[in-house]
Amino acid sequence: MLKDCDFCNLAGTARWQYVLPEERPVVGLANEDGHVIVLDDDGLWNACIGCSLIVDRGDVAGLIQRVERHLAPAFPDMFGPQAGETWKAMMTVRYAAVMLPGTQKRRI
Repeated sequence: MLKDCDFCNLAGTARWQYVLPEERPVVGLANEDGHVIVLDDDGLWNACIGCSLIVDRGDVAGLIQRVERHLAPAFPDMFGPQAGETWKAMMTVRYAAVMLPGTQKRRI
């Protein structure tokens, strides 16, 4: 079964999977009122060839640019210029976790 890329969201293109260690960082957002959203995941990130090359280089900024280029046309309010910097800050931390030592890369 073909899997989508968890980064750029291209359907059926994932060829690699990054397996994060069990003791991986957990990302969350908090507002001024103290409400928190925890953005935990299963520690498995599927990647297309294009995204995996960027992950392997450890280029978080390049990965953010690629994701924005692919997702902004479909979701301009979430990923386009008017979306602001919140999503970039959140995804920067999440993507950096995939690039940490201890992450294993395997073919799918």
